Amino acid sequence: MDDKILYERLKAKSDIPEEYFTYRLSSYDYYKHASKKPTKSKKKNVDKIDESEDKIIDKQKLKALHDIIKYCDNIENNFNDGRGLFIYGPSGSHLGITLLGTFVLRKALSQGKKCKFVDFPTFILNISSYSDEFKILQATEYYTTDFLMIDSINAFQYLNTSMVKTNFADLVFQRRKAKKPIIFSSHSDPDMLSLSYCDTLSNFIDSYCEKIDLSVHSIARMTLVEARTRIDNFARSDPGRDWQKYTVDEITKIISNH
Repeated sequence: MDDKILYERLKAKSDIPEEYFTYRLSSYDYYKHASKKPTKSKKKNVDKIDESEDKIIDKQKLKALHDIIKYCDNIENNFNDGRGLFIYGPSGSHLGITLLGTFVLRKALSQGKKCKFVDFPTFILNISSYSDEFKILQATEYYTTDFLMIDSINAFQYLNTSMVKTNFADLVFQRRKAKKPIIFSSHSDPDMLSLSYCDTLSNFIDSYCEKIDLSVHSIARMTLVEARTRIDNFARSDPGRDWQKYTVDEITKIISNH
């Protein structure tokens, strides 16, 4: 079969939203936009917007993009090892965690791999009951496809029955056994998910997924002790600074600048 025809067939069966095929890696927004400060124009006595600070490279997002490219460059080995991804970050970000995940699926499609994209509510609906023929078909694909991406796995309310938890745990276990990668995107970090999801999922993420962090760490919801633990590496690199005198807000500002 012609490679182009094969790609189009695999693409059609992947359920990746069409708009994600229009983006390139260069579409990924790895800038954080600083507030524009009005300055006085020398020629006229009017306020002028200073564009010099409009875009500042976000090191965390740039590293995430680098990690995705590295994963894609090594996609055959990652596939053979059954190694997936757990991409997490804030909701509502422009071209964020879902886009990065679909970059990987598109790369896999170009290598002739079968891929399946599913949002988490639909995924849960399809594994919650095997009484419907369509759901059986969908669930079977979740087990057998080469690369499975489950998008926005942060909706805790969907895991509210023992059947769902059992079927979800079984899927994760069977894919791990078959060395078939899963790509997760989430607006919750792994520690938050581990409080609500099955141990099988938490262990799978820890052992078989590379974690890509796009989160803006919110120190405000932590205790001061936890916050100081988070900045331990910074403390080691700057032993002359008296960290005990810093407030949570000050620690947050320090972390955000690294």
